[in-house]
Amino acid sequence: MPGYYLLEGNCAQDCPQGYYKNITTGACASCNSPCATCFAAGPNNCLSCNNPLVLHQTQCLSSCPSSSLYDTNLNKCVDCYSGCLACHTLKQTGCSLCQSGLYLFKGRCLKKCPTNYYSSTDSPGPVCKRKTFSRMTLSTTSSPESFLLVLNTTTKTFLNYIQKNVKVKLGDSILESANFSVSIYDSNSVLLRLLSNSYVSKGTLLEVTVTDCNQDLSEMIALENNAAAVNTLEIPADSNSIEKAISLAALSGDLGYGLLSSQLVSLVASYGSSASLAKLQNYRVMLQMMSNANTNSPSVLNSYFGSTPASPNSESKRRMLESGQDTKFSESSIKRSFISIFGWELTGGLLLLAFGSSVFLLAKIGRKAKNFHRKHKKMYNLLVSFDELLNWNVIFNYFAFIVFQGTYYSLNEIAFAIRERAVSNMGSLLCSGLFIVLNVASTLLLTIEIAKKRSEAKHRKNSEPSALSRRLSILSSDYKDPHSFYLPLFLSRILLTSLLLVVLEESPFIQTLLILIINGAFLFYCLTYTPFKSKIITLLTLVIEVLILIASICNVYFAGAESSQNTLDNRTTAAMVYINCSIGVLITGLLMSAIQVLHFGADIIRSCRKKFVFRFSSKTVRPEKFEHEQEEGPIIEDVWSHWRKSITVVPKTDWTKPENREKMLEISNWVRELLGASLDSQTMISITESDFVNLQVKTTELEKKTTESLKETPRISRSSTDTDAKDV
Repeated sequence: MPGYYLLEGNCAQDCPQGYYKNITTGACASCNSPCATCFAAGPNNCLSCNNPLVLHQTQCLSSCPSSSLYDTNLNKCVDCYSGCLACHTLKQTGCSLCQSGLYLFKGRCLKKCPTNYYSSTDSPGPVCKRKTFSRMTLSTTSSPESFLLVLNTTTKTFLNYIQKNVKVKLGDSILESANFSVSIYDSNSVLLRLLSNSYVSKGTLLEVTVTDCNQDLSEMIALENNAAAVNTLEIPADSNSIEKAISLAALSGDLGYGLLSSQLVSLVASYGSSASLAKLQNYRVMLQMMSNANTNSPSVLNSYFGSTPASPNSESKRRMLESGQDTKFSESSIKRSFISIFGWELTGGLLLLAFGSSVFLLAKIGRKAKNFHRKHKKMYNLLVSFDELLNWNVIFNYFAFIVFQGTYYSLNEIAFAIRERAVSNMGSLLCSGLFIVLNVASTLLLTIEIAKKRSEAKHRKNSEPSALSRRLSILSSDYKDPHSFYLPLFLSRILLTSLLLVVLEESPFIQTLLILIINGAFLFYCLTYTPFKSKIITLLTLVIEVLILIASICNVYFAGAESSQNTLDNRTTAAMVYINCSIGVLITGLLMSAIQVLHFGADIIRSCRKKFVFRFSSKTVRPEKFEHEQEEGPIIEDVWSHWRKSITVVPKTDWTKPENREKMLEISNWVRELLGASLDSQTMISITESDFVNLQVKTTELEKKTTESLKETPRISRSSTDTDAKDV
């Protein structure tokens, strides 16, 4: 019967659940498992499923596929929005994974990422990620025709893109690609080099533009600014002078390494009491700082100092010298605080100061302790010797070595904070202020201490050397007058020069003229007082001061001269004079170092010879002497006459210096041997008449025959009250 289907011997219009209408047989056929209901035979023709299976299209599955979600209302799996491979909702913005060729962006699958987003193929699938914005800056270098295009965030791919998509505008002219070259300099910068042979005046605007930099959908970097500009240095038409300056800079670098090595040897040989290392270093930095003034100096001068390291492994000075003359307060340098530029030097100084303070405290504790075990006695003596001879001298030398650049950088940050009324790093600003305060305070304390000692010496007051004088032999060891004002004046000169370089930046002529006056006044002081003990060291110091004065005169000329092609030859000649002065300072410093090393070597040889002769005399002369005395007896008048004839004037302060301690001990032992007295081993021979009168002991005629090879006789001092035989 049409419209009816056979079901278990009966005819029914509708088949029950679990059966479907089989039109071919005209009967209700049972659905195949796992279908609960179906529309045809087979497992892929289900209309509903038995629990716990779920229906996806016409199949019963254990769970919905990743490209679908289970809809509780429809009681089946529903496919995600078109293009989605996976989703978390059935809405258009519910995608979590896209098909090939599409990119996920805010829950949707797009054919193309929007602006400022790039397509990423990271797992699990392609997505649109926001680009990282990078700021581009353009700066000058030590070479006037070369410029650095620096990005704070970049990739190698993006640098390659920039290298091929750069447009350069110099003044009002757009340069052809043949007139410049672009190359990758390091991991975050590109080097631009102008190839034109024409003259470019100082201050010409150079503008660099990167084209279509944010259109590449596969690049993760986007430029915050696609153009950067800078004022150029003066670019000469002929680059021969610049190449010559760079070759001289290489020579200067080699001389600088030699100077540093020789001065370190001199410092060690003098037990840290020589200030020559810090003095010569500050001379070099002074010339480099003066060349950094905002004058009309030619580019050859900047090329020389930009290629010359101030000292090996000195990163702060390398940064200072590689910066252009006109970028001292550029945006990039403003963001770099005193700590970020000078952090390594400050860290080294603080560590050295902490170490020195620890040694000082341990030595002080050791002095108060009375009993020491034998195996600790040598360690204690070594600690005390290091504390007295080296500790504060080395610390003072280190801070004097870095004082010029530290003062300059700290004043720079303070001046900028005052000028802009803004503080980018309060901690760094406080460190800058503290550095200046300590610099000024130490200079004032040294001046007061020296003035006090000079007053005592003038009034013939008998006073012991202060703790500062004993520990800082660097203040007096090199000088003819132990109370010389040379060192505090030198530190004051550094402070004033740095202050003028920072404060009078916009008035270069007045700035350079005042620096010339300061250097001239210091040269006049050195000529008038000749403060150093050694005449050769005094002469070499005067030569250096004259060279610095000549360089200062050149700097004044640069400040007053016009920056034009007509004056370029004269300014280049003056710059070569300035460069030769810098090299002359290095050569003179090397000569000074060689003389100091030879002097210390001669002292060591002389000391060794004295020890040998004294030991030989004590073993071979004394028995003969005693036998002679037993036969004839001592002749008091002869001894008295020799004693009186040997009186000489020697400053007492010479014996209080740490380097003369060993000589004093040798003399006291020798005197004990001459007297033949059983003196206590801890007795210190001190025969002082006054602060400025010492007595020289001479041997008897018999000893003279044995020790006639000695050309110098030791000196000791005698007190008018110490007439007891034991103290003699």
